[in-house]
Amino acid sequence: MTLTQRDFDVPPFYCPVPDAVYDKPAEADAGALKWMFRQGFRMEGDWLARMKAGWLTAQCMPFVLDRYAEVITYVIYWGGAWDDDLDVLPDMKKPGPLAAHIGRLKNVLAAPEVKVRQDEPYVASFRDFWRRISELASPSQLEYLSQGFCSYIDGVLWKCVNEESGMLPSLGDYLVMRGKDVAGPCITALTPIGGGYELVANERRDPRVRAATQAISLIVGLDNDLISAHREKLQDVFPQNILGILMRDNDCSLAEAVREAHRIRDRIMCLYLRLRDNVTPTASPGLRRYMHEIAHWVRGHIVWADYTTRYTSPIDPVSGEEKSFGGYGVVWADKPADGSLAPLAIPEVAWWWDQLKC
Repeated sequence: MTLTQRDFDVPPFYCPVPDAVYDKPAEADAGALKWMFRQGFRMEGDWLARMKAGWLTAQCMPFVLDRYAEVITYVIYWGGAWDDDLDVLPDMKKPGPLAAHIGRLKNVLAAPEVKVRQDEPYVASFRDFWRRISELASPSQLEYLSQGFCSYIDGVLWKCVNEESGMLPSLGDYLVMRGKDVAGPCITALTPIGGGYELVANERRDPRVRAATQAISLIVGLDNDLISAHREKLQDVFPQNILGILMRDNDCSLAEAVREAHRIRDRIMCLYLRLRDNVTPTASPGLRRYMHEIAHWVRGHIVWADYTTRYTSPIDPVSGEEKSFGGYGVVWADKPADGSLAPLAIPEVAWWWDQLKC
């Protein structure tokens, strides 16, 4: 294993969310690995199997019920493998074949009884975990999760189209896309399922709740841009991230882009905290839990990413060798790099701040 340096230090994270962890990560991980190998989209000995997805579930869903933890970890392993193969498999790298593949995934959501092609293990395994979740979740929870999956995979297709064109999107389009393709709409929808509580439709549709949900999704995506930049560079991935867009738009250095991304990210975190505090005093018990618990996806992702092999030891696609970058050493910030509650001057997300007036 070759030791390699990162191009920049990951800045301190402002995330005033209590530390909490589910207490059975190993059990969830072991069961999910057996499921993944049975499904055939990864084999025993594969590098991905050391990703420790069960610990991501534990960090991000500390209040998950035992009966949900393993199935949610299925989703995380599926998403990790799928995300990796989007970058390397010929049939996944082009918008046309990917759109057809996504159409088959969406058809599973619409009709889980459908028979699927056995030469597409991602579709077959998607159907398997969707049917398992369907046995545990209520119709309302499934509706919300189905919407989340559709938003997620639409974001992935959007990203693929950009890559095919060789053009980075505008900053506003990127922020919308990134909140989707990082799987944010899925993970936030899984939160009440895993916790065993309901959000009624009117609560989900409240603009303040939608803004807070989208803000959390994007924070995870922006954090991941900073955390995974070294991995994407090693694997020669099209540089479609917040840093590349800021360097283009501001004609600035990488270090300056990191600082600006840090400020944007912290502005959005401050917005979420204010929205959370505005909603919870009059919220139902379920909504109150949701508004607090979705933020554990931010904290949990940060903690997990510091030790998972996905980011500490990614694979060099040329040599097939693991390149060890080590952890980045999580540092928590006591205050935001930018705590302003003024809207970002980005029309695609500025409406989030409008909800503070409600």
